[in-house]
Amino acid sequence: QITKRPGPGAITKLLSELPTQPSAGADLMAIIYRDLRRIAAAEFRRERRSQTRQATDLVHESYARLMKNRKKRWASRGEFFKAAACSTRRVLVDWARIRDAKKRYGKLKRVKLTEVEKVTREDPTNLLVVHDLLKKLAKVSPRQSQIVEMRFFTGLDIAETAEALGIGLTTVKLEWLRAKRWLRQELA
Repeated sequence: QITKRPGPGAITKLLSELPTQPSAGADLMAIIYRDLRRIAAAEFRRERRSQTRQATDLVHESYARLMKNRKKRWASRGEFFKAAACSTRRVLVDWARIRDAKKRYGKLKRVKLTEVEKVTREDPTNLLVVHDLLKKLAKVSPRQSQIVEMRFFTGLDIAETAEALGIGLTTVKLEWLRAKRWLRQELA
């Protein structure tokens, strides 16, 4: 069954109804599920082959965490997807910590970063290193940190990131390059 995509503003309208309308969360999920599933699938393409969880698990866990506080108000679709990126990042970091705890007693090792997108493939501890670096980057450049989070943890492309953050394509491209350079220097 092919469903028609909602018109502009439908997501923002549902976001504004979340605190008062019990059905708004389910309606919102129905509309954005495809986008969240695509984001999660992109993330899992970067994961190790031995990953036991699935993209669906990531979507549901991230969405459940977002909906825990139904009183939260998001002003726009972009703001909601920024929160979704953060939620996705937290879920992935929690899962990496669990995996790491199971095979602990090794120390975190330095990671050579040739491409930010490839950092989680070999070892879940790499994801934790990136998480810690993003917290540090947020103190230096909050916008660069948001761009990395949206590109790396949710798989948004340049245009989607620009739309979600409400900034220009060129700005996202430049800040993405600067952030990757900063991350490489920190890992060197």
